[in-house]
Amino acid sequence: MSVNKAKELLSKYKREDIEFNEPKIFLISKRRHVSKKEIEENLLDPLNLRYAFKMEERFDGEKWELFFIDKNRILQIPVVFRPKSLYVKTIIKRLIRWERMIKKWKKSRQI
Repeated sequence: MSVNKAKELLSKYKREDIEFNEPKIFLISKRRHVSKKEIEENLLDPLNLRYAFKMEERFDGEKWELFFIDKNRILQIPVVFRPKSLYVKTIIKRLIRWERMIKKWKKSRQI
């Protein structure tokens, strides 16, 4: 349900409507080997969007956590849907292998 709602909200924006938290986001994207173009493509064509959660924090729009899964990695992109723009706060990149390792560890410890 929330994935469909997020896709519907994302469909309202164009490439020029996307705003980034500069310069922080560009430093993070270089460090994590994620390009600005790749972020824009995921947001404009959300085929890889798997999870989406609406956050309760107050901003000048709705804050969502979007999770894109592609091959062997997960991109977590917190965004704020504003009336005239889509604000990208940061990028978090995780390897799927790492996520599986944590699940196995928790299971072995029964946490």
